Amino acid sequence: MNQALQNFIKNPNSENNKNGFNSFSDKFILRNNGEISLSKNDIISLKKEVGSFIIENNGHIVFEKDVDNETLNYIDGIIIRDGQVEVPKSMYYQFLIKSEIHGKLQKY
Repeated sequence: MNQALQNFIKNPNSENNKNGFNSFSDKFILRNNGEISLSKNDIISLKKEVGSFIIENNGHIVFEKDVDNETLNYIDGIIIRDGQVEVPKSMYYQFLIKSEIHGKLQKY
């Protein structure tokens, strides 16, 4: 096991396991291990606060129907490690482009 993985496992509250900026990226990472819903306004507010950002999901995220292509451009990437991400049917292909999927990406 490499050193970075050992540190990650041994230090569950380290900078690599919580929201924020870390030494691996200059981008803010929003980590979800529970359940959240994100609207267009939520994403715009996050962008104003932290700049463009990355989402890492291990829980359940619902992107509301008002999320559009312009708003999605504020998100640099979506990593679906586990769990489920629900997206509007009309934006599904855009989320496919933005996402690294190990869990489930579902359209509604």
